[in-house]
Amino acid sequence: MNVFLSVYAIVVSYNGKQWLEKCLSSLQGSEYPVSIIVVDNGSTDGSVELIKRKFSNVKLIVSKDNLGFGKANNLGIKHALLNNADFVFLLNQDAWVKKDCIGKLVDCSLRNGDAGIVSPVQMDGSGMRMDNKFKQHVEKYLIEGDISELDQEFINTTAKVEFVNAAAWLIKVDCILQVGGFNPLFPHYGEDNEYTGRIHYHGYKLYVQAGALINHDRDQKEDDFGYIGWKNREYVSFMKHLLNINKSYTSCVWVCIDKFAREVIYFTIKGKLAHVFGEIAASLKILVRLNALKRNREEAKKTGVFL
Repeated sequence: MNVFLSVYAIVVSYNGKQWLEKCLSSLQGSEYPVSIIVVDNGSTDGSVELIKRKFSNVKLIVSKDNLGFGKANNLGIKHALLNNADFVFLLNQDAWVKKDCIGKLVDCSLRNGDAGIVSPVQMDGSGMRMDNKFKQHVEKYLIEGDISELDQEFINTTAKVEFVNAAAWLIKVDCILQVGGFNPLFPHYGEDNEYTGRIHYHGYKLYVQAGALINHDRDQKEDDFGYIGWKNREYVSFMKHLLNINKSYTSCVWVCIDKFAREVIYFTIKGKLAHVFGEIAASLKILVRLNALKRNREEAKKTGVFL
């Protein structure tokens, strides 16, 4: 590729000093040149000082408050749009890219005209095996392609999926201008599910590019939720269902009712009362917000929303 299209990499940081140097150094070492934006969510561990000291060429946006993943990324996306970016590359603070990763993602996006998002393959922190949660998502939502060869560095195939988590997304700016930014209603987690729903609503597709690799240094164990954790998880889960604009509002409500009934019965039988009470608390929290969620559904269908 003789002429490089403009790629802005956005990293949202929050007390991630232990990873940031590796994350940002990998972006600076990318064979495909990128401009880097860090949006810091009020870190108290010296992350901001590290960036100012070692990465002076990085655009640093500091928020006094923790805005969460979605709102913070929206700030970075707005800056990229103002600077005429062709692509935005979202990368978690606890992840780092291989040198040829971003170039492969751009090439995949250009080969597939309907691509809104192209994701690399997420390996674990060691780089020896595929990240467990990434693999579960791809296997569950695979439409076309073969997951078995995705982590092979010299394979140049793609997999079309319904969803993959937003630890590393390359998004076409044309897609962002149509779909918009992340939905600010989501406090943390779930915003990537809702966003991919809007991707599909506007006719774009989501691809995973084989051989484009990142390391994602997170816990590979299954989550073990107590009352608070389960309540928060289920609150986000109800929101994801209700804000799915690819289905009617009535059908989404019935999905939530069915989900609530099944979960309460299941966890009651299992004797997991923390999960039962968490489910009830989450559903009550959702009930008082139903009107606001219904209005948000209509807002989410608009062009360029939330930016």
